[in-house]
Amino acid sequence: MLGIGRDYTREGETLLKGLHADETALEAAEEWGRGVLARSGLDARTQSVQAIRALRSADRRLSLIAAKVLVDRLNGRRAPRQGRKPGPPPATLR
Repeated sequence: MLGIGRDYTREGETLLKGLHADETALEAAEEWGRGVLARSGLDARTQSVQAIRALRSADRRLSLIAAKVLVDRLNGRRAPRQGRKPGPPPATLR
């Protein structure tokens, strides 16, 4: 787990945009990621850890956060709406 209360999605998307510097940076990153995983024979939904590892091996500039966000995007998970603040931590972590 990367942590609680920190917006890793936005940080990861910013890092991805830096690797693919144009107006369609996130879409380009997703297309690249799909290609890497297809060549590796990995499914991002069922093999997320292996997918992250494969993406980072394919491009060493990819941070752990950026790779996780990319796998999340490939699985259809996107950043929360602007201005939305994360809720309190679960009761077990208080």
